Amino acid sequence: PILIMKISELRKSKSKKSLFVLPKKTAVIFLIPHGQTELDKEGLMHGWIDAPINEVGKQNAHDMAKAIEKYQLGGLIPSDMLRARMTAKIISDELGIPILEKNC
Repeated sequence: PILIMKISELRKSKSKKSLFVLPKKTAVIFLIPHGQTELDKEGLMHGWIDAPINEVGKQNAHDMAKAIEKYQLGGLIPSDMLRARMTAKIISDELGIPILEKNC
């Protein structure tokens, strides 16, 4: 996952556990990759092809859920692609995080 925010908004942490402290009321956005598809497995680019995730991709999603659990996310906003929606559904089910509708 990638944390996106302005470096100027961070201040150094006094804790040994983290490098920076986030300011209050900061929105944090993580970009989470979708699980593996058969096309990924074959090394093919699939762009807008609506490929589902495979069994490895489902395990990828479960692993990602464990990795992001500590962040207590408020919601997931997947793209319209099936692979992204399938990944989000697994994470949502595992962590009890709602899948939010896009309004764009």
